[in-house]
Amino acid sequence: MKYFIILSLVTLSFSQRPWPHPPQNQIHPIGNSWGLYQDYGTGPYVHNGIDIMTQALWPTTAIKYGFVKAIWNSGTLYRGISVGDSASAALCMGYMYYHMDQIQVQVGDTVYVGDTIARVVTWTVANFHHNHFSKNRNSGIQWSSYGGFIKNPLTELTPDYDSTFPVFSNAVSGYRFAVCRNNTSTYLNPDSIYGTVDFICRVEDKINHRLWWCGPYKLVYSIRDTLFNYVVPPTISFQFSESLDFYSSPQVRTIYKDDATCNSNCNYDSLNRRLYFIFTNTDGDTIIEATDSLQGWNTLSVPDGYYWVKVIASDEYGNSRADSMRVRVKNNVGISEDLAKEKVSDCNFNLKILPNPVKDFVLIDLDDAPYQDAEILIYDLAGNLIRSLGNARNLKLSRQNLKWDCKNQRGKQVPPGIYFIVARGKKELITRKIVLLKG
Repeated sequence: MKYFIILSLVTLSFSQRPWPHPPQNQIHPIGNSWGLYQDYGTGPYVHNGIDIMTQALWPTTAIKYGFVKAIWNSGTLYRGISVGDSASAALCMGYMYYHMDQIQVQVGDTVYVGDTIARVVTWTVANFHHNHFSKNRNSGIQWSSYGGFIKNPLTELTPDYDSTFPVFSNAVSGYRFAVCRNNTSTYLNPDSIYGTVDFICRVEDKINHRLWWCGPYKLVYSIRDTLFNYVVPPTISFQFSESLDFYSSPQVRTIYKDDATCNSNCNYDSLNRRLYFIFTNTDGDTIIEATDSLQGWNTLSVPDGYYWVKVIASDEYGNSRADSMRVRVKNNVGISEDLAKEKVSDCNFNLKILPNPVKDFVLIDLDDAPYQDAEILIYDLAGNLIRSLGNARNLKLSRQNLKWDCKNQRGKQVPPGIYFIVARGKKELITRKIVLLKG
């Protein structure tokens, strides 16, 4: 038993590191978190490090024994040091200390835990003096690039204590969450949602800093019916622990909503930082992938009626807060009533159906340019929505043919008769009538 306890402690010590600034055994505030939405005027991206806030010219100290693999120098504010685990050219892990001044090491030097290797540069905006600290992986005796951004380094630093809970705000006026058609800016009234939809929440958190809002570490969502049965079990929306691409546009578009209605903003304006998360863009794991944006809640999978949507936001220390909202699914709307709600004028995309009449399947052809976000819907003559084929862009990305196999949402063959194929864009809608013959 004693051997087991000693082994556990040793194992734990390998996964925990001191803070890269004195005092190394105390927590330091974070100004920008791992995975945080960022936009300083050149376009949005996800933040691939943690910004550890300090005083100007505060010492920066090594957190692990290693070898200096690179000294970065892209201008006064953009100097840094990468320290790898190996002196060889083999692929290895390491840490990068960035926005440095008075660098005191050279490429090839050996550093030890606690060695002062530089000082934090004097930041010229908003007193935002910080060390952009990241965990990286690369190869070469000397690194010629930053390499991959691997794992959230905050999860390794000890001590790690955060006393502030995440805070939810209304995503849109009067509603905790916003609801839009999948991957569009077409917002729906939460009392009347249909087709495949995305849910958006607004939530921010602070990480031991009185001023700067960051994002939560983890979101989990679920959906229940009025009898409290799960129709979507608790599902991870995201967890900011895994690798991030370097200034990745697909990742930022997958996680964050940024349009005229849900306008994410995170720069040096401490009073107006706001974060809108598309929490249904997930395949359920912790890795943030561009293909997660193909996901959403397909309301055709449940009966019309009321449902409770719940989100739990947690920080890296485990403090969590939940929020919820009731929505109403209304898919079975007569086609004339449904189309009347849309702006049909100025339709500038073409919808071609072949063959017509049809026996087995029908091919759907749309012009390339304007149909990017059109959703393909199938109605019967009574106006019941019987099938959603999904977003045309997503079908193209996933290499699926734009076709209808004459089956309903549950995969059952529909009876012969008259049907309507509808392509609904952001501000455009076009309908084609087809005749399904007996096969």
